[in-house]
Amino acid sequence: MNLAVITLPECFEGETSLVNSLFFHGLGKLHLRKPGAGKEMLSDWIREIRPEYRKRIFLHDYHDLAREFSLGGIHLNGRNPEVPEWLDRKLFTVSRSCNSIQEIR
Repeated sequence: MNLAVITLPECFEGETSLVNSLFFHGLGKLHLRKPGAGKEMLSDWIREIRPEYRKRIFLHDYHDLAREFSLGGIHLNGRNPEVPEWLDRKLFTVSRSCNSIQEIR
Protein backbone atom coordinates (compact mmCIF):
# COMPACT_ATOMS: atom_id res chain seq x y z
CA MET A 1 0.00 0.00 0.00
CA ASN A 2 1.24 3.50 -0.84
CA LEU A 3 -0.42 5.79 1.67
CA ALA A 4 -0.57 9.56 1.06
CA VAL A 5 -1.42 12.16 3.69
CA ILE A 6 -2.38 15.83 3.34
CA THR A 7 -1.38 18.06 6.24
CA LEU A 8 -3.85 20.15 8.18
CA PRO A 9 -3.88 23.77 6.95
CA GLU A 10 -2.57 25.00 10.32
CA CYS A 11 0.62 23.93 12.06
CA PHE A 12 0.46 22.28 15.46
CA GLU A 13 2.92 21.43 18.21
CA GLY A 14 4.87 18.29 17.40
CA GLU A 15 3.68 18.09 13.80
CA THR A 16 7.08 17.61 12.20
CA SER A 17 8.02 14.94 14.77
CA LEU A 18 4.81 13.13 13.92
CA VAL A 19 5.54 13.41 10.19
CA ASN A 20 9.07 12.02 10.67
CA SER A 21 7.56 9.11 12.58
CA LEU A 22 4.95 8.50 9.88
CA PHE A 23 7.68 8.39 7.22
CA PHE A 24 9.75 6.03 9.39
CA HIS A 25 6.75 3.71 9.63
CA GLY A 26 6.13 3.67 5.88
CA LEU A 27 4.21 6.77 4.84
CA GLY A 28 4.60 7.03 1.06
CA LYS A 29 3.76 10.67 0.34
CA LEU A 30 2.95 13.81 2.24
CA HIS A 31 1.23 16.80 0.65
CA LEU A 32 2.42 19.84 2.56
CA ARG A 33 -0.59 22.15 2.43
CA LYS A 34 -0.34 25.23 4.65
CA PRO A 35 -2.16 27.97 2.66
CA GLY A 36 -1.80 30.61 5.39
CA ALA A 37 1.90 29.99 6.03
CA GLY A 38 4.66 32.23 4.80
CA LYS A 39 7.68 31.03 2.89
CA GLU A 40 10.01 31.27 5.90
CA MET A 41 7.64 29.25 8.06
CA LEU A 42 7.42 26.52 5.42
CA SER A 43 11.22 26.50 5.11
CA ASP A 44 11.55 26.04 8.86
CA TRP A 45 8.93 23.26 8.77
CA ILE A 46 10.77 21.41 5.99
CA ARG A 47 14.13 21.74 7.79
CA GLU A 48 12.66 19.74 10.66
CA ILE A 49 11.96 16.79 8.36
CA ARG A 50 14.81 14.31 8.06
CA PRO A 51 16.59 14.80 4.70
CA GLU A 52 16.05 11.16 3.66
CA TYR A 53 12.27 11.68 3.78
CA ARG A 54 12.05 14.97 1.88
CA LYS A 55 11.69 13.31 -1.55
CA ARG A 56 8.28 12.12 -0.34
CA ILE A 57 6.98 15.66 0.22
CA PHE A 58 4.82 17.46 -2.35
CA LEU A 59 4.48 21.20 -1.87
CA HIS A 60 1.27 23.17 -2.47
CA ASP A 61 2.74 26.69 -2.11
CA TYR A 62 6.12 28.35 -2.64
CA HIS A 63 7.06 25.77 -5.23
CA ASP A 64 10.64 27.02 -5.45
CA LEU A 65 11.22 25.43 -2.02
CA ALA A 66 10.80 22.04 -3.75
CA ARG A 67 13.99 22.76 -5.66
CA GLU A 68 15.79 24.26 -2.66
CA PHE A 69 15.10 21.25 -0.42
CA SER A 70 15.05 18.52 -3.13
CA LEU A 71 11.44 17.60 -2.40
CA GLY A 72 9.48 15.05 -4.42
CA GLY A 73 7.30 17.47 -6.30
CA ILE A 74 4.72 20.20 -6.37
CA HIS A 75 0.95 20.36 -6.34
CA LEU A 76 -0.89 22.86 -8.53
CA ASN A 77 -4.06 24.47 -7.20
CA GLY A 78 -6.16 27.63 -7.49
CA ARG A 79 -3.47 29.70 -5.74
CA ASN A 80 -0.64 28.28 -7.88
CA PRO A 81 -2.13 26.97 -11.13
CA GLU A 82 0.93 27.09 -13.40
CA VAL A 83 3.94 24.79 -13.64
CA PRO A 84 7.07 26.86 -12.87
CA GLU A 85 9.42 27.31 -15.84
CA TRP A 86 12.36 25.89 -13.90
CA LEU A 87 10.62 22.61 -13.13
CA ASP A 88 12.20 19.51 -14.65
CA ARG A 89 9.57 16.74 -14.80
CA LYS A 90 12.35 14.16 -14.67
CA LEU A 91 13.24 15.42 -11.17
CA PHE A 92 9.85 16.49 -9.77
CA THR A 93 6.35 15.04 -9.82
CA VAL A 94 3.47 17.42 -10.59
CA SER A 95 -0.06 16.88 -9.34
CA ARG A 96 -3.14 19.07 -9.70
CA SER A 97 -6.43 19.44 -7.86
CA CYS A 98 -9.60 20.37 -9.72
CA ASN A 99 -12.81 21.39 -7.97
CA SER A 100 -15.00 21.89 -11.03
CA ILE A 101 -15.43 20.79 -14.64
CA GLN A 102 -14.20 24.24 -15.70
CA GLU A 103 -10.88 23.68 -13.95
CA ILE A 104 -10.49 20.31 -15.67
CA ARG A 105 -11.01 21.92 -19.08
